[in-house]
Amino acid sequence: MFTDKNRRFTGILLILLLMTVISAFLSASGQQESRLDEAKNLIAEKKYNEALLILSEIIKYNPDQYEEAVTLSNQILEIRNQYNRMYEELITTLYVDQDVEKGIEIIKRLEDLDPNPNDQTRKTIALAKDASILIANFNYFNEIMDKALVFINEGKYYDALSVYTACLAGGYDGEGLDFNRSVFYSDVIGDIEQESIRSALTTIERDTMIYGMKGKTLDEASDRILAAIGGSTGIEMEKELDSVIGLLTQLSDLSGNIEKESLIVNNLNTRYRESSYENTAPYFLNTMYQVIDGRSSREEEEGINDVLRLIADGKRKSIKEKITETGGALFTGAQEEFLAREYESARENLGTAFTYYKLDMKISYFNEAKIPLNPLPDLRKKDGWLMLPQYPDFMDAQEAARKCLTYIDLSRYGEIIGKYSEKDKKVTINDLNRLQPEIVSIVNNIKGILEDWDNYIKKRKQETTLRYNETETGEIINFCISTIASFLKDNYGILDAVYDDIEKDYESEKVLLAEGEEVDNLVRYYPQRRLTRFKGMQELLLVLEAKVNELKDYLKTNDQYFENSEDMTAINSRSDTLVLNSAELRRNIADQAAIAEDHIFQAGKFKKEGDLRYGEAMSLVKNLKYETARQKIQIASEAYGNSLKHQEDPEVRKLRDSTLIAFAQRITVLENELVIKDVRKLIKRGKNQYSNGLYEDAQDTLLQARTRWEDTQGNTPNEEIDVWLAYVLTALSIKSARVISEKDPLYKDMSQLFNLAKEDYTKGRSLYRQGEKTEGDGYFARANTKLLNILLSFPFNKDARVLQLMIQKENDQEEFTRNFARAINESLASKNSNNVVELRRIYNELKDLEEIDPRYPKLANAIYDLELRLGLRVKPPDPQMVRESEVLTRNARKIVDNRETEKYSIALNQVNEALKKNPDNQAAKSLKDRILSYIEPSSVSIISESDMREYRKAEQLHIEGRYLEAQRIIDQLWQKASNRRYAPLIKLKTRNEALSV
Repeated sequence: MFTDKNRRFTGILLILLLMTVISAFLSASGQQESRLDEAKNLIAEKKYNEALLILSEIIKYNPDQYEEAVTLSNQILEIRNQYNRMYEELITTLYVDQDVEKGIEIIKRLEDLDPNPNDQTRKTIALAKDASILIANFNYFNEIMDKALVFINEGKYYDALSVYTACLAGGYDGEGLDFNRSVFYSDVIGDIEQESIRSALTTIERDTMIYGMKGKTLDEASDRILAAIGGSTGIEMEKELDSVIGLLTQLSDLSGNIEKESLIVNNLNTRYRESSYENTAPYFLNTMYQVIDGRSSREEEEGINDVLRLIADGKRKSIKEKITETGGALFTGAQEEFLAREYESARENLGTAFTYYKLDMKISYFNEAKIPLNPLPDLRKKDGWLMLPQYPDFMDAQEAARKCLTYIDLSRYGEIIGKYSEKDKKVTINDLNRLQPEIVSIVNNIKGILEDWDNYIKKRKQETTLRYNETETGEIINFCISTIASFLKDNYGILDAVYDDIEKDYESEKVLLAEGEEVDNLVRYYPQRRLTRFKGMQELLLVLEAKVNELKDYLKTNDQYFENSEDMTAINSRSDTLVLNSAELRRNIADQAAIAEDHIFQAGKFKKEGDLRYGEAMSLVKNLKYETARQKIQIASEAYGNSLKHQEDPEVRKLRDSTLIAFAQRITVLENELVIKDVRKLIKRGKNQYSNGLYEDAQDTLLQARTRWEDTQGNTPNEEIDVWLAYVLTALSIKSARVISEKDPLYKDMSQLFNLAKEDYTKGRSLYRQGEKTEGDGYFARANTKLLNILLSFPFNKDARVLQLMIQKENDQEEFTRNFARAINESLASKNSNNVVELRRIYNELKDLEEIDPRYPKLANAIYDLELRLGLRVKPPDPQMVRESEVLTRNARKIVDNRETEKYSIALNQVNEALKKNPDNQAAKSLKDRILSYIEPSSVSIISESDMREYRKAEQLHIEGRYLEAQRIIDQLWQKASNRRYAPLIKLKTRNEALSV
């Protein structure tokens, strides 16, 4: 297809050819030929111009030959018309269809049709021949350029350059086509211009070949930097990039030189075109210009200059794209880390991204390989901006680098605040004092960043020829403002966290003040600690309120960026709430501090009381007033315990759980010596009372001895006391059966009934002695009836039974005598009996008879024998028993004399056994008392404060009837050996176990 340039050239050529043909025909028509035959011969020889001249003369001067001449002329004109039609076909074939082969065929046919044309026709045909050659060259040139364009589109730039340089050299693919080079140099151009064009084309050809060689080196360097991106250090990448930039600079210099030389071709081409009537330039010159700058009819990039630019820009852009993409990915990831407050990781990735953006700036503006990067350059000159094609890329990279630096600064600020926001980190007053200036400094620094970005954006707005997106570029300002708000929120978040921590500590300390701390499974109270911490909390809250107010005042004077900020409104509201809450919390803390101070006062008061009672106890011990001293120790123990309930104090605890217990033990040891003496006296007195039949008195004395014994020996039994109490209790049980206690509910009725019976007896005896037996028997019968009623309830009642015997003696002397004898015989018969009930019956009956006749034969012996057998009397020691008792006593004395303290319990068992065998063994009694004075008393008067607290808890549970719960505590206390000697615990354990079964 014709291009605009081709159509213009073809149209001019067609007009010239047609004008030549017409003028030739006009010239031929003016000629005359006189001779008709000669005209015919000329027609036969195809000398149509000469024939027409003759025929013209004939028509003009020979009318008689007119018709024939006209016929011959018409014949020639028909040939001429045919020639013109064929010529028109030639024009269409060559310049419309561009079919050179068909055009040459038509030219041959034209030459055959008119082998002898006139000069003008001959020139026209010659011009047509030249045009066919020109069109052939033109078509071939387009084929060559299209082939180069295919290489370009396939990215085979060096193959395209080979095509172009072959054209510059005078041929392509061995065809040797010179695009009318020789005609141009020989016929068209002058010597001076010819030298200029030759030099320019030679330089362009040479530099293009050099460019191709260096371009391949650039390919290798480009591959290296592309491989290094993302996997090498910044230094390595910068080194590789500098190599690429060096090559790009060399190629840029070559490209600039080629462009300079191409201007010579372009200027001459333009001059020829402007001076030509047809506005055309010489074919060769125009062809070379298109090889260099490309065909103007094509929209695609082609020609040497375009290819050189594609090579450099392609490499630069591919490297830049990967650098930009990698840096952008790092920046995006770092931005996400920043927003997630992972500042350290964000800063590391931002630093790497900044390295890429520095490389991006270099590759975007490689003509200045060593541009300053920090501070980032503005790249201005006196005459304005350096408006390079890649300058917008540079500005984009510069902006991204600025953002990286901004985020790096912001991340540092974030870390400063973040370190106070670490989980579980307690913020102290000193922390807040350091934090406050840092927050203000951070806000000021970010405001400086805001001002820098304000100025930067203003400059970008001035670059009207550069791409600029105000929303994208300006978003960093909004981000900085939101970051300030975020950091301020963080700061208030820290202050909130401080407040929350204080509030939590307050609640915790409040509970500890009320419930104590569990230390080694014991609850202890530390109001002094609580008071110290309460005061610390109040101080911290005051600092907190001051910091909040300082920030509020600062923001009021620096709010130009935050006039319409919802965040700032929220922060101000938040700070007001924080101050109010802090003041309320301080008041609550003050209330608890007052409670703590009261506990401290109470603890001191009870300690003073304990000290006083302890001092009194020591004085009483010196005066041998052990019982009173022990009471004082008990009071001191309670006082110290109460002090510990209010305030844990190592000194008080030592006094309560160590000093007092040791002193109480010392009192017990000293008192034990008296107890042993007192118990010995009481046992002796009880024995005497028993021997004298004073069983109630004996029982009281022996129980007194047992109580006194328990003062120092707790629940450790005293076998002597137990033995004599057994005798006394047996006697009392027999005696109680014979006597109605005044405490018995029937005592009054029985006494009245007995008195009535006694009155009947007295009246009956009086009547008997008056000889009125019948009437006397009546009274005796009534008396017996009354006595029988008494004996139904109290069968062994001495008074009723004796009165019965007295009535029997008055009423039936013989029966009475038989009963007396029977009782004596039954006593003798029961000598070997073990039936205690039967023995007691016989014994009571004999005692009743004794009331009537104590001198009755064998009665006294029978009663004595029964008393021994019933345990109412102590048997005289058997000589064998006496000897065995003495042996046991001697063995025990050896242990004591040898100070074998670990065997004292054995010695004590031996003397107890000796006393069983011989209760009158005085040596055993003395040795026993001596051993008891050596053995540590088994009872304790006080136990530790913590154990006492548990004891009272168990005691309360027992009172409430929660026996199982109480028993669990008792069992826990019982595991400690010293507690098993505490009498109250022993008694509580016994009572609780009895009720919990």
